[in-house]
Amino acid sequence: MTYTATLGIVLVGTFACVSPAWTGALESSPELMRDLDVQLTLLDTDSSPIAGAPVRLVLANAPGWQDAGSGIKLKTDGHGMARWLTPGPVDRRQRKLTTNFFTQLVSPTQETFHFSVAAQLSYLGREWLLVTDVDYFANGTSAQRDGIRLYGVDAKGAFSVPVRRDGNGWHFPGLAWPVNSPGFHVTKLSATPRGTGWSVDWVLRRLPEPIAQ
Repeated sequence: MTYTATLGIVLVGTFACVSPAWTGALESSPELMRDLDVQLTLLDTDSSPIAGAPVRLVLANAPGWQDAGSGIKLKTDGHGMARWLTPGPVDRRQRKLTTNFFTQLVSPTQETFHFSVAAQLSYLGREWLLVTDVDYFANGTSAQRDGIRLYGVDAKGAFSVPVRRDGNGWHFPGLAWPVNSPGFHVTKLSATPRGTGWSVDWVLRRLPEPIAQ
């Protein structure tokens, strides 16, 4: 038995929650604490905004990020957006900015600003933590150099059980067969300098539930 689903596309909106200490940035260091404006927009399978959807936003490079109580619980507004203003860590790491196989071979690594964000979302009748990463390069390019990571809940309630992916698809814990979809498609993920901090703009489109065949 196999499962099938299809992928999709994007749009944006505005509901804000401000965490304490929305303050100025520190100077350059291996890991910075910066003011972050995280904006997540949820779209349905037909690209319409999902209003009133509960979502928990998490900074996935902060201590204890897999704990069930980490981050902040929000609901999306009429445009499908949940917005979180919070201080958070910004990593520096080395990545290549490539456009094809040749540039992947010859291009040098560059130091980037790295952002890792996560959202707790429902799929297949259960809650999962979906994690994505974006790198900001010196020329102003934002690039998603890593794939989606998904985690299920362990016996203690933390989201520490990885959803494994291989050539057959995504292996969700508790599901007997792999599916070819992680439940949501990243249609946009970018980081932009904003004053003393950064804006992270993230759009997820819900994918159809898998169908047994």
